[in-house]
This record gives sequence, structure tokens and C-alpha cells, in this order.
Amino acid sequence: MLIQNVRRIDNDERTSVIASVTYEQRQADTQDISVSIPASHASLLGCSYEAFLLMVFSAALFHREERIHVEGPACPVLMNNLRAAMRLQRNWFQPADPLPVLSAAEEKVNPGGSVDRKVGAFYSGGIDSTAALLSHAWTFDTEHREALEYAFLVYGLDIGDPSREPGHELFDHALRTQGKVASELGIEMVPIWTNVRLLEPDSHLYARYQFGAILSGIAHCMSQCIRKVHMAYNNIIDMYEPWGDHPTLVPLLSSTHLAFSGALLHLTRFEKLAIIARSETALSNLRVCWNTDFIPDGYLNCGRCEKCLRTKLELLAIGIPEMGVMFPDSRIDPDMLRSLHADHFPENEYYRELIEPLHQRGYHELSDIIRLITRQPTTGLWPSYARMMVKRRYWKMLGSLQDSSSKKK
Repeated sequence: MLIQNVRRIDNDERTSVIASVTYEQRQADTQDISVSIPASHASLLGCSYEAFLLMVFSAALFHREERIHVEGPACPVLMNNLRAAMRLQRNWFQPADPLPVLSAAEEKVNPGGSVDRKVGAFYSGGIDSTAALLSHAWTFDTEHREALEYAFLVYGLDIGDPSREPGHELFDHALRTQGKVASELGIEMVPIWTNVRLLEPDSHLYARYQFGAILSGIAHCMSQCIRKVHMAYNNIIDMYEPWGDHPTLVPLLSSTHLAFSGALLHLTRFEKLAIIARSETALSNLRVCWNTDFIPDGYLNCGRCEKCLRTKLELLAIGIPEMGVMFPDSRIDPDMLRSLHADHFPENEYYRELIEPLHQRGYHELSDIIRLITRQPTTGLWPSYARMMVKRRYWKMLGSLQDSSSKKK
């Protein structure tokens, strides 16, 4: 894979940085990958080969590219971090594959940006990112060096997923509603647009490999004005499986010039929702739904998918029965709940922690159904680890057999 010709384009509405990315082993046209922000925030955006390297390295690993070459300067610390990150992801998902050779035209430390660089956070509007935003803002006074200056909402990841409808109206609605939350906290909301998922629109790749690295890459586009960016971990530490924001992976997505970190690794989803419940504005503007093709106009959530249903149950469990602002239909259909297969480890635990709170609040039928559907999870952390180890040994054995066969020839 080649990363070339990083350049900046300014017009009246938006400022963009663009890189040309080419697969060398895979048959595909060169793709111009872009990150754009409103022209009013043009000073944030700078040309950075490191940003695009972060956004695309997992796609190169996934497609078994022999090398990743950056035709420009790159931070040596980041280069070594990504060599480690690729080893980690290969170990998780593709243990028999060789690693791409990572190189750059020049490895050198970024000379620096503005003296007073700020701190930002990604804010998708979900439970994880909303709780992280509130927790951070309530911890640091606005004058503190670690206080958040910016909150970023990105189009082109879940809203704007290339495999779904464009969703421009939903993005504008989310920007308005989440902007209210950010404004109350004294944080500036900044929209960002990217087409990076066009390079590989596979949702499996995005979730398991890419999304943490893509967010860090977007953050690095603004590293001349921002020194640290936070994202929200989507799980508690003892419930993590190999994933795109794994706590072992995220620290490897930093350079000498920008620190990228996760937040609230110590809290369950239910505990995060309890934080959000302290802010009426944040609670009424939650956006948990990924079912973006089926969200009615004027809403942020469809109200019927598994994630929406689970969030409704969580709201009942913390004592919030009125949720008409968040969902077009706040009812919970017991039959729909019975039809769920909550047999995967993280989802199983999400539901199990609701049983007792729902029972205590008098929702006995719902708590009994959850007790039933979570009785025997078919997967868990150790079974998942065991499956991963079996796969590793299988692929290593297959690789050894192929090497042996080649030598005989």
C-alpha cells in the first residue's frame, strides 16, 4: 500500500486534507481519502502523512499487503507503535499471515505546532462518549490545561456508512442536538467529514480492526492545534475481546506530537448511563442507534433495534420510564425481548446487570425474561480466548505445512 500526495484544499464552505492511497497487491483503483472540517475551523487542519497512515494501516493488514510505504515524513515513535499494533492485530485475527513492511520516505519527529495546543474528544452521542464527555467536563475546570476545548462528531463512520443511505439529515440533527450538550459544558462542537471507509467499507473490518485507528488518524489531522484527544472505550476492562478500541491497542495509536487515549475503562454501560442521567440535556439527546436507515425524521434512534431495546431497559432500570423524546416508541414489547439471543459474552453481561434493578423497580416480567434469555451464554471471555488460540495454532500449522511443501518442490 502506498500513501502519497498529501495536500490541503480550501474553499468557502470546507477545508480538506487529502491523501492518495493505492493498494499494491489488491486490484483496486487509487482512492483519494479525505478529512474535512468547516472553513470556519480551517486553522485546526494540517497536512499530515501520519494521520493517513493511522487511518489505513489496518486495511493493508486485512488485505495482506506486503508493505505500507509513506511517501513523506512520519514520526518514528508512531511507526514503531504501529509495527506493534499490526503484530497485535495479526495475533488476534490473521496469525498465519506475514506482517506488511512499514516504511516512510523519512522518519522524523514532528517539529511542533502552536504553543497553546488544546484537548479534544470524539462525541458520537452514544452512552460511552456522552458519559466520557460529561465526566471529563465535570472533572476539569474550564481554565484547567486538561479541559476539553472541542468535541468532534464525524460523518462517514456510522452516520454516512458507505454501505447505507447517506444520512445527511440525521447528521445535521445529531450535530444540533449534541451541540446543545457541548454548549452547556462550554465545549465547542466541530463537525468532521471523512470518506476513509470507502477504502474498505466492510463493517467487520471497521469494528474489529479500524475504528480506534481511524479516530486517531482524524485527530492527527488537527495535531498542529491539538495535543491530546480522547475517545470513549465501549466496554469495561474485564469484558474486552479483540476489538478496534481494545485497551492494549489504543495507546499504540499515539505519536510524539499527539496523545490519543480512551476513557471510562472502569465503568459498565449501566454505570455510564447513571452519569448521563444527571444531565437532562444529555439524556434527552442520546444517540445509541446504528440502524441509521430506519430512524424516523426528527429522531436520533429507531426505537426497535436490539441496541435501542436494551437502552430502553437500562433507562427503566435507573428509574426513567418517560423516554418519548429519545425514541419514537418508548414501549418495550415483551415478545420482542423474548426473541433476543443474548448469548454472546458482552451483550449477555449488559442484560444480566439489569435483572436486579428492574426487579427492584417492579418490572418483574421484564427481569424474568432477561433472566431466561441470559441463562446460559454460549460464549465468554475464556471460551473466546480458547477459540482464538485454536485458530492461531491451526493457521500456524497450516503455514508450516505450506512451507514444508514449498521446500520439497
